[in-house]
Amino acid sequence: MTLSLAPAATAARANEAAAFEKVLGLLTAAHRGGEAARAQALRMNDKLWQAILQAVARADSALALPMRQGLAALGVAVLREQGRAQPNLDLLVAINQRVLAGLATRH
Repeated sequence: MTLSLAPAATAARANEAAAFEKVLGLLTAAHRGGEAARAQALRMNDKLWQAILQAVARADSALALPMRQGLAALGVAVLREQGRAQPNLDLLVAINQRVLAGLATRH
């Protein structure tokens, strides 16, 4: 059985995937780009995950409750890692890659 999404949902998934792709590019480039690139990548990753946390907290979210809870827990873990003195960029890249892969299977 193939999951079929409405056009609006498909567009939303594509936008979400594009946001993850952009942040992944920044996080990957931060390895070789120096402190300014690292700071920008972490700032954009923070914005992305803050937006996810806000979206899954909305009562009118189209996502099932278990998915919302899982994304919220993952978001809290990502933000906790980012709050460390030296966040692990490889870990953040891996998490974002897995979420992006999940988005790709849904549209």
